[in-house]
Amino acid sequence: ADSRPGSSACVRDETGRADRARSRPSTPARPERVILTQLQHEVDQRLKIEHEVAAMQLLRHVSVDDEHSPALHSRFEACRRRLNEPSLLLRLYYAAPLPQLQALLQRGFDSAPPDLQENSYGRGWYFSKFASHAHHFGGGSGYLLLALVAVGSTETVVRRNPSRGAPSTGFDAMITPGRPLRSRANGGGGRGSGGGGSPTRGGGSGGTVAPFSEEYVIFDGSQALPLHLFQYSVS
Repeated sequence: ADSRPGSSACVRDETGRADRARSRPSTPARPERVILTQLQHEVDQRLKIEHEVAAMQLLRHVSVDDEHSPALHSRFEACRRRLNEPSLLLRLYYAAPLPQLQALLQRGFDSAPPDLQENSYGRGWYFSKFASHAHHFGGGSGYLLLALVAVGSTETVVRRNPSRGAPSTGFDAMITPGRPLRSRANGGGGRGSGGGGSPTRGGGSGGTVAPFSEEYVIFDGSQALPLHLFQYSVS
């Protein structure tokens, strides 16, 4: 299963999507300051000094807008129902340059994964539990995307294979040891406002992996529902 082309974990069900979107109840908007405080608390719980980050201060955030939210939820739920283990959901962080994150917030993970990222374990979307780890893979953008990810039945993978296009049969996603931090692989630093450098394309075999660096990899973007895009500074 290592070299299969990118097969979808979910068969997308577009039938009746508009009807479901219209019937979705509206929810009152929470004050922006309350959301930012909650996100800050969540980030603080997902920060490890092993990632060479002492603190992350959230500056502002943007949530999925009302126009795109119903369609994204509908696609996500249709995908989730077809997983081997639909109930396993995690809030995970995704890092990329800001223009890509802005597009993901509006349209979801609907396109092919970018081929400019370090894809040590396969051609998929890489998510981290820890904001301090994801920070190193944003190309210095100073932004992260928080997503709800239906990881489902996860396959533990330790062997690197950049050409891998799907998890093994019976699994919905992979959990990997994670990619090495740029500072460990290339001697760069991870501190400062925005911080974090661009990892190398392809295997990224250099460097050592820091503790708490496990990453989840999905190959069908419909398994991820974007929630919040936030700007931050690190120290």
